[in-house]
Amino acid sequence: MALNLSISIRRPLPRIVVLFVIISLTGLISGIARAGDAAPIAPNPRGEKIFNTRCIFCHGVGLGHPGWQMLDLKKGPAQAEILGRSDLTPAYIEHVVRNGNIEMPPFRPSEISDPDLKALAEYVIHPNPAAAAPAQDSAKVQ
Repeated sequence: MALNLSISIRRPLPRIVVLFVIISLTGLISGIARAGDAAPIAPNPRGEKIFNTRCIFCHGVGLGHPGWQMLDLKKGPAQAEILGRSDLTPAYIEHVVRNGNIEMPPFRPSEISDPDLKALAEYVIHPNPAAAAPAQDSAKVQ
């Protein structure tokens, strides 16, 4: 005859832990609700014009655009298109544009001024709603 020596001790979670979990979940849920209430980003025609005259040749979408192809090869298709990426910051974009990166050449202030660079960085992160719409007439951009 074998003796069962295992003892089962069940302790309820301390109330402080339960309270902490409830408060954390409440904050998370309210943060998600507020994310949809953010003010819309104003159109940025200056940044769009700079992108379309300086960047689109390499960073346009698809084959024949070496910047897109390199990012697709190294980072995957989700990060190949730079427009609208949430993981890029204006400071990072400005740094890469000024200093270059691997195959990308640097752009001097005589090529893209500092104010234009700031507009470009904001446009890359928050492209105009028209840029996200499918197949619009690019002849309208001047």
